[in-house]
Amino acid sequence: TSIPESNSVVLAALARSVGAEVSVAPLARDDLETTRIALTAALQHCDVLVTVGGVSVGDHDLVKPALEAAGVELDFWKVRMKPGKPLVYGRAGATHVLGLPGNPMSAQITFMLFGLPLLRALQAKRDCLPRSFELKLLAPLRQKAGRRGFYPAKWEPGGLVPLGNKASGNTLGLASADVLVVMPEDLEELPVGHIVEALDLGGV
Repeated sequence: TSIPESNSVVLAALARSVGAEVSVAPLARDDLETTRIALTAALQHCDVLVTVGGVSVGDHDLVKPALEAAGVELDFWKVRMKPGKPLVYGRAGATHVLGLPGNPMSAQITFMLFGLPLLRALQAKRDCLPRSFELKLLAPLRQKAGRRGFYPAKWEPGGLVPLGNKASGNTLGLASADVLVVMPEDLEELPVGHIVEALDLGGV
């Protein structure tokens, strides 16, 4: 099943919302040398380079080795969160590099949690991180334990209702979301009435 390429439009809009000047590069083929050349060229012209897709461990996940071949020093690869485990961050000189997973939900959430704070920090803005608060859960939330979860939810009278489809390939998962509910990695279920941490998407 193919997933429509919606990431560039959504991520560019998010970046512009915090004052960034955005240039969207053409899609690169799944070829290591082609990807390296494209990344090397892009690194010459930006303060922050954001890539989408190709950072996992499959045969066609070539962005991480291409970044290294282009001279990027990687600070970390993979984070213990869902969605969004295959995440890369590094630097090439003064240029910051953020490699996001390709699935739309994963790409958008990781950009909100890592990319937007980075862009705000580079502009010396205060309050770089999303606003956090606590609210009651109005419907149960479940996950497989092991990674901290960030799940879209809607405001409702009296609390929060998690949205139904948490799949990382869901292209519309954040369209109607107001917050991200944070679920600790050691829990498999949060029951109705549980007080949860929520991150405000209105501030992103």
